[in-house]
Amino acid sequence: MDATFDAVVRSWPWQPCLVLSLALTASVYARGWLRLRIRGSSRFQKAEVVFFLSGLIAIYLALGSPIEAFSFFLLQAHMVQHLLLMIVAPPLLWLGSPFFADPARFCPWHYGVVGSHRCCAAAGYGAFFKR
Repeated sequence: MDATFDAVVRSWPWQPCLVLSLALTASVYARGWLRLRIRGSSRFQKAEVVFFLSGLIAIYLALGSPIEAFSFFLLQAHMVQHLLLMIVAPPLLWLGSPFFADPARFCPWHYGVVGSHRCCAAAGYGAFFKR
């Protein structure tokens, strides 16, 4: 195996908490989006899912890639990490998040949450956006 390729592959840190939290976030969003699409809501397009998942990928690249490993040694890697977390990920997550309508009725997060937690999530979203 090439030494450079071996170094690149081995420099990816394994962070199970990061992977699990991003996977949970993606699955809740996808579940809510699918439930809304099955109900016939054409308001939510596939582009929103692509934007949202791209934002999660940007977060993973900033925190779970060799950028994280090198950020302790190189200021450039640390600043790339900042750019990914502050300039790339937020607009992508924002474009994938349909909070512009009534969040208690149309938010994929709301429909991705199971059972009795749904009313608490809807109340929290509604209170936040009606300020």
